[in-house]
Amino acid sequence: MRAKLGHRSALTVLVLVLGLTLVVGLNPAWAGSRQVTVRLWGHSNPAFVAANEALIKEFEKENPDIRINYETFPYDNFVPKLQTAFASGTEADVVEMFGMWVEPYAKAGRLDAVPSSVMSAQEIENTYFQAPLSGFEYNGKYYGFPREFNLENGGMIVNKKIFDAAEIKSYPKTWDEVIEVAKKLTKVDGRKIVQSGFHFIQGDPVTFLYLSLILQQGGNYWANDKVHVKFTTPEGYRAMQFMVDFVLKHKVVSPELPKASPAFFQGIVAMYPRGPWIMGVAKQDYPQMSVEYVPLPSFGTTPPYFAAESGWGIVVSSRSKVKDAAWKFARFMASKDASRAWNIKTFTIPAYKELATDPELLKAMSPIKVSFDVLKYGRFIGPLQNRDRFFEIIFNRFSEAAFGKISSEQAVKLIEKDLNSMIDEYVK
Repeated sequence: MRAKLGHRSALTVLVLVLGLTLVVGLNPAWAGSRQVTVRLWGHSNPAFVAANEALIKEFEKENPDIRINYETFPYDNFVPKLQTAFASGTEADVVEMFGMWVEPYAKAGRLDAVPSSVMSAQEIENTYFQAPLSGFEYNGKYYGFPREFNLENGGMIVNKKIFDAAEIKSYPKTWDEVIEVAKKLTKVDGRKIVQSGFHFIQGDPVTFLYLSLILQQGGNYWANDKVHVKFTTPEGYRAMQFMVDFVLKHKVVSPELPKASPAFFQGIVAMYPRGPWIMGVAKQDYPQMSVEYVPLPSFGTTPPYFAAESGWGIVVSSRSKVKDAAWKFARFMASKDASRAWNIKTFTIPAYKELATDPELLKAMSPIKVSFDVLKYGRFIGPLQNRDRFFEIIFNRFSEAAFGKISSEQAVKLIEKDLNSMIDEYVK
């Protein structure tokens, strides 16, 4: 009897052990050692971080077998960090990457193409606007998902306190009115500008304003081969002179002031042309400021065409050892619901087509409604080869003209020469 009872007891224990092993194996939440960690790197924009952290928390709740290790870096450090890490094979599994940076990494085989099991090419094209999606395409394949329509045109943030103090009740609707109002709102101490009526002197605003002014005249800045640039045109010369005049003729801004963004948030700028995301920064970091986002006039009688980059998005490293989990997370972050939450929190324009007419998003983002009105006028900025150098060249030559070191005509000629020399480094 005892022998039989011992046999049965041993069998029972074996069944329980096997059953427990099976349950634990099927439920990774029970087995901490089986949890997969996905490393995520991102830009340290405060609004971006807050939005990402909320979504990570939601994702981890839905996927207890995956943990996200999230690290952020200031923009100036992020670019060299990515270059060094991808060269040495130490990059994160998932990276929040600017679309204009994607091609060289994809070309070098450092990024994983979106698997068809995650999302087909046709689904991707049906889901996202072409302009932001273009930056994530290389050689017929897509290497990630765009999260924003990187709109840097069509609007400007205004300091309502400065307008109210000057008893100006309405915002300018033409460029002539912009100049007139800017002069009224500019303050000078001796020969030094201490309050700018219209400040745009910073890398991105200078370049985007210049390109949009050309497009809005019906011009183009690409040469016939669609690889090199052609700025020495009537439209290119006129646009540069118009910008330099704000400094040397109208005297409403000076290169000696702090850059446009910090100057605006110091309260010494009345109007600052920038993408609608700037309202997210204002809301997050400067809630005490009274600001509004208003339309920027078109330059002439044409619609407000603008050059659009592919903005921030999500990519996966080709060398990730946890690709399935990485793509699961990337797909979650690019879903409609996650995109809506991220765009609302960051005050960025959605790359996701359906969200452009989404009632919840439009209600939450009513302060930047003007940006949605101009989406149809966006034109992909083109093959810059090296985005940072492209922008730096235009900014540096403009700055020389704004300081009176060279003429605006010379600036245009040098921009064309310098950019084409840079482009040749990459296409030869």
